[in-house]
Amino acid sequence: MFWDFFLFSGLLLFVFLVFVFNWETTILECNNDIEEYEFDNMSW
Repeated sequence: MFWDFFLFSGLLLFVFLVFVFNWETTILECNNDIEEYEFDNMSW
């Protein structure tokens, strides 16, 4: 019973960390796209 809870909580923690990491990288990629877009407009 204890080990099942330990494995389940570890799995949830792993999924949560992967989700947060993917969310942060997605936000950073969006910010880079916006900066490149603004730079292209400024070059006009």
